Amino acid sequence: VLSRRHITSEANATIVLSRLTKECRRGLNPIALAALEERDRKEAKELSREIHLQDESVSLPQRRSGAKEWRLARSEVELNYDTSLGCTSCPIRNCVDDHVSRIYNILCSLLTEWIDAGISKAETVDYLYTLKDLMLNLKSMSFRSRSAMLKSSSNGSENQLWAMASIKDLFSSLSLKTGLELDNKLHISLNDDPVRTALTLPVILDALDEMIQNLHGVVVFSKGFLHLPLAKHSRISSGSVIASGEELPSGI
Repeated sequence: VLSRRHITSEANATIVLSRLTKECRRGLNPIALAALEERDRKEAKELSREIHLQDESVSLPQRRSGAKEWRLARSEVELNYDTSLGCTSCPIRNCVDDHVSRIYNILCSLLTEWIDAGISKAETVDYLYTLKDLMLNLKSMSFRSRSAMLKSSSNGSENQLWAMASIKDLFSSLSLKTGLELDNKLHISLNDDPVRTALTLPVILDALDEMIQNLHGVVVFSKGFLHLPLAKHSRISSGSVIASGEELPSGI
């Protein structure tokens, strides 16, 4: 990209575009041509004025700059000409990544099932650590051949936990599939898209770290714990951002 910047200068590009524009307008009648030229003059005047604004963030092309008609068309301001064109006028856009939201929702459902099953806080933390070790093992493996084995426990109730519906949904959200071997070991392998697995493994690892940390600070382990924020609100996990301000929320 950097090398391409030296192919031509901005001045030369402007001359070429001007020449092409004249050729395209050659067949127009004088009235239409005069109207287009008048529009070009207004556009050039406005761009020249906004380049010299003290607040440089307002003169970003196609963001906070431009005529009111364009701003209204992009829904950056409401249909009120007394409205200020500052960043506070811009609509708030929700930024949601489905795979992130799905992972956190499934983890919340998983904890709910464990609480309903009477699992203690200490046992829950141990299970989350086991799940984290499993994910770290998968992450360290080859991109297209990730697989792992979850050994069966002598504790029958623990084996039932790993067979819960939320566990299967969790592996599915990571594009992983599970299968029970003859020796009752749970085999985990790629289900479909290895790229999706590569994208979701860091998310699940961060989520598990946050949940384990939150659990350590919980005195009474109940469903009330699930009302606590399980994840920091950032753009990648359902945050908000000003549509035309190019402002990144915290947490990136």
